[in-house]
Amino acid sequence: MIRRVLPLLVMAGCAAQPMKGETILELRASPGSDVDTVKGLLTLTAVATTDTGAVGSGTVRFVTDVGNLTVAEATLDEFGKAETVFSCIEGMHPFCDTASGADVTAQWDSPSKRTVTSRRIAFRRPQLVEVGYSGDGGSGTECTSQRDCQLGLACFDGTCVGNGQLRFSLSWTVASDFDLHVTTPNNKHLFYGNRRDDGGELDVDACVGSSTCRPTNVENIFWRGTPPTGTYKFHVRNFNGRAAGSFRIQVTGTGTPQEFTGMLPASSTDSMLFTVTR
Repeated sequence: MIRRVLPLLVMAGCAAQPMKGETILELRASPGSDVDTVKGLLTLTAVATTDTGAVGSGTVRFVTDVGNLTVAEATLDEFGKAETVFSCIEGMHPFCDTASGADVTAQWDSPSKRTVTSRRIAFRRPQLVEVGYSGDGGSGTECTSQRDCQLGLACFDGTCVGNGQLRFSLSWTVASDFDLHVTTPNNKHLFYGNRRDDGGELDVDACVGSSTCRPTNVENIFWRGTPPTGTYKFHVRNFNGRAAGSFRIQVTGTGTPQEFTGMLPASSTDSMLFTVTR
């Protein structure tokens, strides 16, 4: 699957104005090019207009020249728009292993005829590099005590992590890519695809590939300065589902440090949603 496929936002744009008697199917992709095939998200959006100028209805099928996407069909909404988000896990789909790109096609069977449109999506395969892991006491360095970490960092479950007025630290022990997601009171979503936002930062991201996993893996999101006030929502996702396992989240900066635990199955699944107030 695309492994640290970055969250993709649908590209905004106005659909072409249809001529009478013409059906139009517009295919948008975000990002439009340079999709990360290690861990990225590809958002495909089809916009359908009937030959009478009305919004389209029914379903749109998305295919590529290397096989169907994980979600092959999507239903057109009241605006005539259908959308699917495709996430790639290495080795599980030929789409993920394409070196340079693939042709993506949207197919819509309107009441009057079949309409098809295609576009080329370019890929990149970046080298797997975990965030931080400098080995000098910086973020990601292994530690046995606070003394092993640089000033301003904390030693959490054997790893130096960024520390400040608010910190969310995740740890797990199975060789699967667990991801920490934090949504701020301002509805800003911090995770591997949006590492810096609303004053917060993701500085450690472990077990991206199986060869980079440790006996204890850690992911960390923190605010060095004053964080927004209000309720924070957070959860864990087993991104590639290689193995089932338990996890632990420590939240500091909300008074007494808080601990949250859970278990994720061997599938690409989210944990329950947790909340704290800062």
